[in-house]
Amino acid sequence: KRWPVGRRRAYRLDEGGQAPIAPIVYKAAYQEVMGYFRAILKKGEFSERAFLLTQEVIHHSEGNYNAWFFRRKLIEKLGLSLEDEMEWLQEVGLEKEKNFQIWHHRRCIAEMLGERMNVAAEMEFMTEIFDSDRKNYHAW
Repeated sequence: KRWPVGRRRAYRLDEGGQAPIAPIVYKAAYQEVMGYFRAILKKGEFSERAFLLTQEVIHHSEGNYNAWFFRRKLIEKLGLSLEDEMEWLQEVGLEKEKNFQIWHHRRCIAEMLGERMNVAAEMEFMTEIFDSDRKNYHAW
């Protein structure tokens, strides 16, 4: 379920600093989400809504390393379910199976799970990924 970004009262939008020399034209939705994300980072907020916001950032820019890194920190600090995160990553991974950040995040979560890792489910997922593209070096 999408988290409606424009309905936030608790955050002041961070416009990203001074006027850039060569501005990049971003879609309004991306600019809004990133403004809220910068505000949360600046504030140092570790909350459920910060966690949900990382999903929005990743939806708009799945290569945003800061969103993935902050998401892992939120999972740790808030004690969120690593198993739920692996399930979510499975959905995202199937959509964007050649994204380094997704695979790095997945590896980090697997390491956090340690002995609790469902190896059989992971092998099944990896089989599905490699059936799609045996040369997917992102997943290797």
